[in-house]
Amino acid sequence: MSIAGRFIAALQQERAYGNVSGETEQKLRYEVLKLGDTSMSLIRAAVRAEIDRHERQVATLRRLQEALLGSLTIFFNLVMGIV
Repeated sequence: MSIAGRFIAALQQERAYGNVSGETEQKLRYEVLKLGDTSMSLIRAAVRAEIDRHERQVATLRRLQEALLGSLTIFFNLVMGIV
């Protein structure tokens, strides 16, 4: 099996375990199939771009969570007369 084939098989297995989303699996599978084994550096770059996208999503979600929880804490304190 080619390197691209092994990567896709491992990716699908991780999706089955719930460690990779269907969207990520489809996106990377498409990129790897498009590139094949011609350029491992391009495959590596595609995977890195997907990781970077997820890291941006995580940072955004954490920021939104903190903003929401901070707002809820202030609202709760106002309602309870703690402030």
